[in-house]
Amino acid sequence: MASLWRVYGALLLVQLLFGLHYLTTQLVVERINPVEWAAVRISVAGTILVLLHRHRIVRWPVGAEWRQIALLAALGVVVNMVFFAMGMERTTPAHGALIMCMVPVLTLTFAVALGYERASRAQQAALALAFGGTLVLLEADRFHLSGKYLVGDLLVFINATSFALFLVLSRKAVDRHGAMGLTALVMGASAFVMAPLALWSGITHADAWGALPQHVLLAVGYTIILATVVTYSLNYYALGRVPSSQVALFIYLQPLIATSTSIAVGRDVLSPRLLLSAALILGGIALTALSYRDDAEESGPS
Repeated sequence: MASLWRVYGALLLVQLLFGLHYLTTQLVVERINPVEWAAVRISVAGTILVLLHRHRIVRWPVGAEWRQIALLAALGVVVNMVFFAMGMERTTPAHGALIMCMVPVLTLTFAVALGYERASRAQQAALALAFGGTLVLLEADRFHLSGKYLVGDLLVFINATSFALFLVLSRKAVDRHGAMGLTALVMGASAFVMAPLALWSGITHADAWGALPQHVLLAVGYTIILATVVTYSLNYYALGRVPSSQVALFIYLQPLIATSTSIAVGRDVLSPRLLLSAALILGGIALTALSYRDDAEESGPS
């Protein structure tokens, strides 16, 4: 059980870091082309992750396994980060957070469709509770698609779909190469592909990069180090220990953490809506944690 709580602590930290990620990304893409920014983010973070975790690669890919690494790199890093950056240039953090809450539903759907998992009634109820809590928090009763944000919303939805499929397909690769080892392989492959674009951006648009104000430079550093290097490492750590759909469920904490942070700095106030949302989201996570624990106890040691 102690190990399980460490996994939950890692997932909580991931969502804390990602909860601020929408704002920092938007600060950057307001000044830098989103595709170029994604290339720089991937290249720098990928290089750091390779240096940190290359010695943890349990087994190097051989033959067709490299195609799987390329697919995971495309889904979980390149498509994920590029479409997220492009989407956040054209929509709002609230819209982006709401759409990203579809990741657990999409992850469980892919996992069931591919035969990796089965959804129990408890897990279905947990998804409904947590998703309902997020809708309450983000005032989905007042949410509507508009022409102004439609393209951005669709781009973020592609990002969410890509990340959900990545979570499902990563699970077996984690077992084969090791959690941190797979992080190095996937991020390294992504950095190799995106490095030429990042280098071109740094040379061609050096003036734009050099003119970034201090708060945007801080957003750049935060996104690369904390919201990429740290979060990808912790996500893979969790994927090696719990099902992908359970990892995805914690995404529901992102808008809750973002709103709580806003209250802490005096930009929002505690409201009945927030309290109800917190109860639903935490209730959903508690329910799914109990259901997975019960499943583990029933299956016994392997």
